[in-house]
Amino acid sequence: MPILNDILDHQVLGPVFQQGLEEGKQKGRKEARDEMRDQVLMRVIEGRFGNLSVPVRARLAELSPEEWTAVLRRFPNVSSVEDLFPARS
Repeated sequence: MPILNDILDHQVLGPVFQQGLEEGKQKGRKEARDEMRDQVLMRVIEGRFGNLSVPVRARLAELSPEEWTAVLRRFPNVSSVEDLFPARS
């Protein structure tokens, strides 16, 4: 016999599930914004330096938002794509 009740209508479970749904939507929107930002920045870098190598793409893909900010601050003053990345210690 199928269950016809919506769990969101449940007095106890409904609010918990609704909160989870909202958090999931927010997380999905943030991930989509982050992905779009990364794609736009990658295209800006490619526009200046041409097609990027696989290792450079991989390095860019692993940047945190703070590292992206640092890369963009260096962007106007570098002469090669490798100069965008600080030396790793």
